[in-house]
Amino acid sequence: MEDSILDDKKNNYIMSICYANAKFGLAWADITTGELCVSEIDIDENYSKLNDALVMISPTEIICNQEFALLQNQISVFNQDVLKRPESYLDYAFSLSRAEEETKQQLKTMSLKSFGIENMKQSIMALGGLFEYLKETQKRALPQINNIKIVSTTNYMQLDPIARKNLELLQNSHDNSKRGSILWLVDHSSTSMGGRLIRKFVTEPLQNTKEIALRQNGVEELYKNIIKRESIINELDQFADVERICGKISYGSVNPRDCLALCNSLKKLPRIKKLLENSTSKALQTIYQNIDIQEDTVDLLSKAISENAPSLLSEGGVIKKGYSSELDELTSAQNEGVQWITNLEAIEKEQTGIKNLKISYNRVFGYYIEVTNSQKELVPYRYVRKQTLTNGERYITPELKELENKILGSQERALKLEQQLFSQIKEYLLSKIESMQNTSKFIAYLDALCSFATVAVKNNYVKPKMVDSDKPLIIKGGRHPIVELLTKEQFVPNDTMLNTTDSKTMIITGPNMAGKSTYMRQVAVITLLAHIGSFVPADEAQIPVVDRIFTRIGASDDLLYGQST
Repeated sequence: MEDSILDDKKNNYIMSICYANAKFGLAWADITTGELCVSEIDIDENYSKLNDALVMISPTEIICNQEFALLQNQISVFNQDVLKRPESYLDYAFSLSRAEEETKQQLKTMSLKSFGIENMKQSIMALGGLFEYLKETQKRALPQINNIKIVSTTNYMQLDPIARKNLELLQNSHDNSKRGSILWLVDHSSTSMGGRLIRKFVTEPLQNTKEIALRQNGVEELYKNIIKRESIINELDQFADVERICGKISYGSVNPRDCLALCNSLKKLPRIKKLLENSTSKALQTIYQNIDIQEDTVDLLSKAISENAPSLLSEGGVIKKGYSSELDELTSAQNEGVQWITNLEAIEKEQTGIKNLKISYNRVFGYYIEVTNSQKELVPYRYVRKQTLTNGERYITPELKELENKILGSQERALKLEQQLFSQIKEYLLSKIESMQNTSKFIAYLDALCSFATVAVKNNYVKPKMVDSDKPLIIKGGRHPIVELLTKEQFVPNDTMLNTTDSKTMIITGPNMAGKSTYMRQVAVITLLAHIGSFVPADEAQIPVVDRIFTRIGASDDLLYGQST
């Protein structure tokens, strides 16, 4: 849950795998955002479907049942150190009856039918192991995990680890940094939430033409309407990571600064909603309908949390003046206390004639009157010695002791009251979690569409026409999007035509450094960009639905740095 450890533009998944009856059940969650997904995969030769799914999800940590643990040496992603090896977990946690009860308890439901997973036995078993493990390690309830998304691997293009590496989806092959990757190309997001969603788009290219068209049409509207696009981007700028703040609220670790960031971000929602009001594309209409402007939450946080609130509640000064009359009285006593001490010091100087007398405070002795040795003979009998120093003496009087009790007592009571009030605010926020999670999900979607539109405008991309898989692939004036951005020379556009009859195969020949690898990769990248809903670097493009990209280009090609095999 710790911000400083997490990558703000990458999900942090924990996965549970259960193998039973020739089928793999997968359940994975990001407890920082509350996302929970399940999938089932049939066993196949070389476990290729499972390998592809694991690489697509890329969990940080994996637990599994004993049966899967015995199989893991045959799974290539673990042997090649692509992913961390799974840890075998308590087998009873994966038993079906126990798993069903754990899942119902977590999702607060009487039946799993409402989530559509009642017949996904292996997935339910994986969920049981996951929830048991989370309960054991986190030692608290996780109310942010309240819904399930069923992921079918057939909904996404299959990309094995080699293809993902050679296409440089998330990092370049030169130094493994983001620069020069497809993610680097398309991620112009304004928010962390949008960045995480774009990463997911890149690693999960769609197979459904309707879903692709939905994204494309949203991108097209933002592409054509510069005022709407730039206005939305301005509102999304400085928009906090509401998804992860919701995770902190559930976790009980939300702090005053998080509440301030949440309030400032939620204040932007009415303006964003207004900008989407007359949208024509279904994607933007859906976002408009799903944004809840959270009026009550904004109202509460605006009244309650001070603009100068510290990160730590123990520092005080969290609750705004006017929110609680009782707290205001105690705060007033603290502030007036400074004046009371100043006045008492002036009176004592006048009555005793000790000009260098001063009243000070430290945590060990509290308030005291300090007199130097040179003025010691002027000290009256009513002063009670408290501490002897090398250069002087420290004293206390009944009047000073009374003031000390008032001042320190008010500080302690004020801090205690602030903690009580902040606990009430946290309880309220907890009740609003589902609504805020849903809104933040659609804000992330809007950010991703704006990012794709910005990239298209900036780099002169066109909307590709998506067609069924039996139609030809036609690219006119295609360009390699990364090479054209990172090389100083002008990229010469070229065409590609592949159909299902006479030219379904092309053989690319030529000497070293002639551009064979670049051309091959260019076709693959344009195809992939079309499948994630992005516009593409071409004058015109018709892309059929592709279920898989195979690629192994050279032994260690490094196109950006002019190296080739």
